[in-house]
Amino acid sequence: MNQAVLVERVVAEVMKRLMTTPAARNENSQVEKSSLTLMDAVITEGLLVEKAGGLTQVAVGAKSVVTPAAKDWLRRNNVEWRRLALSSQLPTRQATQLVIAASELVSVKQAVSEIQRVRVADWKSQSCQANEAAAVAAAAIGNGEIKRVVVIADAAEVVACQANRTESVRAAVVASVCDIERVQKTLNPNVFVIAPGSKGAFEIIRMIRVLG
Repeated sequence: MNQAVLVERVVAEVMKRLMTTPAARNENSQVEKSSLTLMDAVITEGLLVEKAGGLTQVAVGAKSVVTPAAKDWLRRNNVEWRRLALSSQLPTRQATQLVIAASELVSVKQAVSEIQRVRVADWKSQSCQANEAAAVAAAAIGNGEIKRVVVIADAAEVVACQANRTESVRAAVVASVCDIERVQKTLNPNVFVIAPGSKGAFEIIRMIRVLG
């Protein structure tokens, strides 16, 4: 083995060991954690607070709607954001129905967690602040990819009223499976607002399954 080849192998081995040291791993980890990609239909301030705290860069889906409050949060926290090109997104099964959790009740969180776990029909879910619920629902419908939205919010009537100010939205408050079946025949809403009240997670999921 000539000297040049030997030196090259020694250098390669040293570099390999250096990259596996704790310092190198921490540095790589920091680089990985400095950015985030969000593919949610609507990017809200609450979503950013939950997932993007401490980051410096955020990429959002080509058709994701970024709310004004979310843009303010990005600006206040000096987070650079960009929109992915359609061609850069891997083809995935497109969810056409969205559940928005705008309540802090345990039953609501359990229901949404279960929807995420078993991927009920073609639903996807996200959380937001109560005062953003109507805007998020309207933005999701306006996006064109989401055909139906379920909002779970304590002030259901207020959310429905605010959402209905958007021309493309037909929102209705429903309290049971029977309500859903009735309003589907009479109003054909694209936004259903559920007041969780004393409902358990199972009952909430059952209502969503009826729509699916």
